Amino acid sequence: MNEDLLSWEALAPSRRLFLAHLAGDPAARSLLGRGADDAAAAAAVEERRAIPLPHRADLARALGGYLSGLKAPPPSMLAVAKLAEAGTVAVVGGQQPAVCGGPLLAFAKAAGVVALARRLERTGAGPVVPIWWVASEDHDLAEAGAVWIDGLRRGKDLLPADFAERRMLSLVRAPSMEDIFPDGVDLSPGGGARVLFERPAEASLGTATAKLFSALFGAEGLIVVEPHVLRGFARPLFERDVREPGALAALVREGNAAVRAAGFDPVLADPGGALHFSVDDEGRRSRGGGREEDLDFLGTRLSGDVSLRVLAQDLALPPAVQVCGPTELEYLAAHGPVREGAGVFRPAALPRTGVTILERRVEEALEEFGVGLDELYREGAGVLDLPVAGGGDALAAEAGRLKAALNEAVGDRAERTSAVRSRIQRVEKALEDLEAASHRAAAEVRGLGESRRRKVLDALLPDGVPQERRWSIVPFLRRHGTGLIDRLFRALSGPEPGHRIVRPEV
Repeated sequence: MNEDLLSWEALAPSRRLFLAHLAGDPAARSLLGRGADDAAAAAAVEERRAIPLPHRADLARALGGYLSGLKAPPPSMLAVAKLAEAGTVAVVGGQQPAVCGGPLLAFAKAAGVVALARRLERTGAGPVVPIWWVASEDHDLAEAGAVWIDGLRRGKDLLPADFAERRMLSLVRAPSMEDIFPDGVDLSPGGGARVLFERPAEASLGTATAKLFSALFGAEGLIVVEPHVLRGFARPLFERDVREPGALAALVREGNAAVRAAGFDPVLADPGGALHFSVDDEGRRSRGGGREEDLDFLGTRLSGDVSLRVLAQDLALPPAVQVCGPTELEYLAAHGPVREGAGVFRPAALPRTGVTILERRVEEALEEFGVGLDELYREGAGVLDLPVAGGGDALAAEAGRLKAALNEAVGDRAERTSAVRSRIQRVEKALEDLEAASHRAAAEVRGLGESRRRKVLDALLPDGVPQERRWSIVPFLRRHGTGLIDRLFRALSGPEPGHRIVRPEV
């Protein structure tokens, strides 16, 4: 398998703070507190290890119990045992749950979490475990269904129709195996991939996603967890937000002001009141409204917004490093004041690895269009609308010649009457349409017309966004087998920041 590395500038040109952080810009670094490489991660490990974690034994028991319910592989349980020992710290990453585990970027991020923990231990940083946070208290059902399963089906086709009900994804039933795989056959040519997606019939989206990531990366020692398992360890944060609604929000606003003062645009909207949500008996979330008695039922009655969720994660766990996507890293930049005010450690923020699985048939089509993947990602679908080199035919050429001859014969249009000018415009438009239609017809004959263009865009820019943000891993396992998982893991394990192009057939 061969791979290339694209810069993040091509994939996330609008994420100025993220790119500045990678480039070592002092203003960005001052907001995030540390650098963006393995050396910064190692320094954060040393600093985090010096901070006691009083509930470490209880944390290990909670994680062990949850993983036992997932039937996690033994290396995951060994990682929990390691976490129970004083001095062990974590590399964390996470994503909200989604159909089939979500888009490829989630798998790439999880692979990066595992790889970074391994690199830190190999270079003498001491005991470090990888932890994957399945953000199942999120209620964005539309995002959970945005993943593409195959050329015809999307995750949303397999989910409840009411995307506005604000029910936590931990309480939304995941699609059944029969819904996802109606043909009833194994996913891959070599067999064995179907077992990755097996789960209890009544599993929620959160549990189904957690089980999949445990099956994929548990053998590498990844600890998978959902928020309700750890929320009790973050009680001090919820107590403050319930008893002093708005106090933590004011610190987040202060962080946003610091982001603006540094010359960047905040990702987070300025919060007004509480950072917590109240959860009703049906699992629906509404902002604020938490009561004192709810604090004794944190696992079911309260949850956090994006800021409180991250703070709770970092108070419950001993994270030294968080592996982040571009937008995720930018909202962490606003959390300096609230972390200081709440007494929560600030991990190093390292960029996740991006990934595109570039299959031979798609790459060959790109080459025939004369477009590189970096150009497609940077410029968008419009680059495939350009005239094809050598395209057209004699009719298209003649239409173009006639248009040029007409323009020359017309001369100064201001001297023509309005009736003549109007007819000239109609003739020119007809010749342009004829030329374009002839080009399209010739391109179709050569296999580079609209149908092939659409196949390339569906493969690489589905819904107009990079492949990693829409396609699930399912169709790639169907075509390339379960061996693709190990090969992807190796390809995504390097320390260089950027977006990897992985060619599965090479």
